[in-house]
Amino acid sequence: MSQDTKDRLLKFLRECRERDDRATFANLRCALRDNLKHRAWPILARFGGIDDSTKDYDHYAKVVQTIAGLFAAHPKEISNVDFGLECRGLMRDDEKLYDPKDVGPVGKRFQYLLSSEREEICDRVIRFVLRMKAQDIPVNYDELFDGLLYWGDKAKAKWAGSFWNASQLEEVFE
Repeated sequence: MSQDTKDRLLKFLRECRERDDRATFANLRCALRDNLKHRAWPILARFGGIDDSTKDYDHYAKVVQTIAGLFAAHPKEISNVDFGLECRGLMRDDEKLYDPKDVGPVGKRFQYLLSSEREEICDRVIRFVLRMKAQDIPVNYDELFDGLLYWGDKAKAKWAGSFWNASQLEEVFE
């Protein structure tokens, strides 16, 4: 996978948003459902979004399908913010962030997300982004693409650091 392919995919998605191409977005949303993802394949083929039939799990294709489907469902974007901080925006005012004995529902779900293996992460992220849509929270799809594609300790630590923001932890304990 090259940076160019990701850039082409995001450029294509942004152009569809600008044109208000509802038919394309309807087909791309099908990529989020296993029994309908074949409807998105004609569009996603040029971006590597069709599963490799020789593999049990094609992570790159799953990331392309996830990003395209989520963008089609929730095209509101932001830059310079990572997914951990976006997830933090889902918290209610009464949720406790720093009390390990009383973690709120978003905090628990976020911990569950961080415990994901590579084969699970895309499916778990879908739920978060759809909730962000419901609460009108924009998503940084460029950063999300990279986080999903290179899922591992580095991405987990970056998102966790943003969610639990170490500088704010210091303020709470001072």
